[in-house]
Amino acid sequence: MPAIAVAAFARTPIAKMKGELAAFPAFRLAALAAARLLGESPLAPLVDAVVYGTSRPAGQGPNPARRFGREAGLPDSVPAHTVSSACMSGMDALLSARRMILCGEARAVLVGAAESMSNTPMAIFPRHDDPKAHLFADLHHADGLFCPHTGRLMVETAERLALESGITRLDCDEFAVRSHDRFRAAARLHEADVAPVETPAGVLDRDVLPRSPERLRRVPELKPLFGEGGILTAATVAPCADGGAALLLCEAELAPGAPVLAAAIRTAGRPDDVCLMPVPALRKLAERTGRGVDSFAMLEINEGFASQVLACCGELGIPPERVNRFGGALALGHPTGMSGLRLVGLAARAVREGEVPDAAAAVPAAGGMGAAVLLEAAP
Repeated sequence: MPAIAVAAFARTPIAKMKGELAAFPAFRLAALAAARLLGESPLAPLVDAVVYGTSRPAGQGPNPARRFGREAGLPDSVPAHTVSSACMSGMDALLSARRMILCGEARAVLVGAAESMSNTPMAIFPRHDDPKAHLFADLHHADGLFCPHTGRLMVETAERLALESGITRLDCDEFAVRSHDRFRAAARLHEADVAPVETPAGVLDRDVLPRSPERLRRVPELKPLFGEGGILTAATVAPCADGGAALLLCEAELAPGAPVLAAAIRTAGRPDDVCLMPVPALRKLAERTGRGVDSFAMLEINEGFASQVLACCGELGIPPERVNRFGGALALGHPTGMSGLRLVGLAARAVREGEVPDAAAAVPAAGGMGAAVLLEAAP
């Protein structure tokens, strides 16, 4: 089987929902990142497939991967398909591209991932018992924030996990502040892959959501989301956000020296355990590679909720300080379809620049799903 490399990565800045990037549909955000990537890569003419991940595809048209690829500037002859698997969508798109290369179906695949929570539509469903009546649904809620398997909002599951695991409000507050501190300390690493976006209000060239030091000092004063004695607050839940990313995955011989995608896995479990799904994903990844989870030099777990990452660390037996060394979604925001690919891009940047020899990244997804990947420096 061919070795596979992450040849290039780019992303837009991440903006708050209904904020600076609200004028752009999700596929266009990914295409803006891809246009920069393709414009700078000598491998652009070799791209022979497109995969696009998004967690809320409604309103983006049939097979939005096709719109993503064409707006990125690829010729009409390059086929494309869409992946939608909740918060795993971006990483799942990468795994789909990997399978295509391993099977010999493609040699270089453009992977896109994006979410525009600003543009998630409302839906009208017919009531079959009354042809004159209709049911209205907010798909931002129904197709994203709510889990039909558990009958709860995802944040409710994360709050319940905190209470069951003995995770305190202080634990979560401290983790969120550390995420911001680490993001600021690693600003150069994050900014290296950002493609500026021309918005109606001007050029956006930085991530919008990280809290200022002054606002971070007020984190202990925030009201709990679930009443007195609650754990999670607006600071310890990743903000809803808009953003897009693109990654070029290819046979390693086409990109000498690029980080290698050494292993990738998917896993599933009980929907009630959704927040903990990075645990079996990382354990399976470690088993597949003959290593221990704590042996990975860089360890990324998507920060949907502070309690979720802290609980995963507890299950894995690793200190929270070991994960997300450059900050995470609690600081940046969580454009759900994009976040998994953003983690891979950040890991690739860290490996490429010699910050770490290898990096593992994992994401959970609604329904009790999980995915994880391992990147290593080129041999």
